[in-house]
Amino acid sequence: MEEIGYLMVQIFLLLFLAESLGMLLKKAKIPEMVGYILAGIIFINLTIFVPLSAV
Repeated sequence: MEEIGYLMVQIFLLLFLAESLGMLLKKAKIPEMVGYILAGIIFINLTIFVPLSAV
């Protein structure tokens, strides 16, 4: 059951990070898709290199 909660937090953080970077880059006249891609790259590196026990 704990894994489901951890997964929900990860999904929320990914969506929040993607939308935040998308809006930030849109204001800088850069396409939002670049922000979504950067959010995915940042997020996947965090999930790979930060162990579950550290959370």
